[in-house]
Amino acid sequence: FGNPERANVQISPDGTRIAFLAPHNNVMNIWVQTLGADDAKAVTTSTQRPIRTYQWAHNSEQLLYGLDRGGDENFQLYLKDTADPKAPPKRLTDGKSRNVDACWSRDGRRLAYATNRRNGKDGDIVIVEARPPFAERVVHSGTSTGWGPVEWSPDGTQLLLRQSFGQAECRLWTMDVATTAKSQVTSRTDRHYYAAAAFAEGGKAVAELVEGDQQSSDRGGNGGHLFLPEADDEREHGGTTETREREGGEAREWRLRRQERGQAKRGEDDQRQDAEDAVFREPAVDRGEEEAATGNGSPENREGE
Repeated sequence: FGNPERANVQISPDGTRIAFLAPHNNVMNIWVQTLGADDAKAVTTSTQRPIRTYQWAHNSEQLLYGLDRGGDENFQLYLKDTADPKAPPKRLTDGKSRNVDACWSRDGRRLAYATNRRNGKDGDIVIVEARPPFAERVVHSGTSTGWGPVEWSPDGTQLLLRQSFGQAECRLWTMDVATTAKSQVTSRTDRHYYAAAAFAEGGKAVAELVEGDQQSSDRGGNGGHLFLPEADDEREHGGTTETREREGGEAREWRLRRQERGQAKRGEDDQRQDAEDAVFREPAVDRGEEEAATGNGSPENREGE
């Protein structure tokens, strides 16, 4: 298959430009164009490996992207200043380790990412400034490859982290950026894989999408949760763990789980059949309307049963 003409179009956060992937010398690179103008220019010039993904900084001034060598999946992170298309991109990483899960702070001044540069296997989390001198600090040293940042809080004081255990389970944590103290915000007993997660507005809660919720796994259920970290958290302070569980129903969790597959949406034919069943069902004395309304005895349409 050949390269697409354009792919992965993204509008800059300030709404003035678009970026997209397109071939430059037959290799997919990042192009930037002013909205409403015909001035598209390639701002990267990769010649060996195609660029597949990128991110605008929230301040619309820079682009972040990753490249590996020869398909080795040891991705290096690069910053490109869109104000100066001729300036070379800045490589933020060491050129040999695996660096992934990069995410921008909301003010566009910092980046967080996961790296295995310490020993080639365990995942550390690094925060780096997006402007010279590109100062950085390690905020988490992991003992496995499963740790990575997900998102910054709106005020930039916290990071949302994911701790993965293979493809079947992971946990979500928040980290205080200043102190590096971590708080587990997902349940200590539930076993889920959180396919997506984000800070709710204001950064006081974490919303997430559950993949294969085990409480409804026999029905193929997925769903979502909204966690309030202050209600039920597990904190790490200097290597010790303090668990606080508030009683009296303070720990609130809204479950937004979808209904069973096959019942979440009914087609028009199913709805028509239900109406006919209600009309022609023989009513009991003085309770015909109640039985029709409750659908008592009507067949259920459940997959897998």
